[in-house]
Amino acid sequence: MKATAQWGFQIVDDGGDVGRRSQIAVDSQGNPHAVYFSYDPGNSDPYQTPYYAHWVPGSGWAIRALPLLTGHPYSFGNYVAIAISSDDSVGVSYINYWDWSAYNDLCVLKTP
Repeated sequence: MKATAQWGFQIVDDGGDVGRRSQIAVDSQGNPHAVYFSYDPGNSDPYQTPYYAHWVPGSGWAIRALPLLTGHPYSFGNYVAIAISSDDSVGVSYINYWDWSAYNDLCVLKTP
């Protein structure tokens, strides 16, 4: 999928309630990259897993879950951002909360 002068509509991920707090960036070849969260309103901390999706020419969308820090039973993600450098390296950041009041970490990832 290349960026063009026309708007297009395409479902990237239809696996439940996903796409919350999304961000998108386009690489030098015009291919879109997106980061977003799943949402589980039944959970006490509804914003859950961060995801990274990118368009692979000839194949379609490649989607993968990004890691959350572990070691706490209430670990969840929130507030995501994405950037693409001039060499098409992708960087993603998000907040990994352990609870709302005291424990949270800024996670920064670079895609391989």
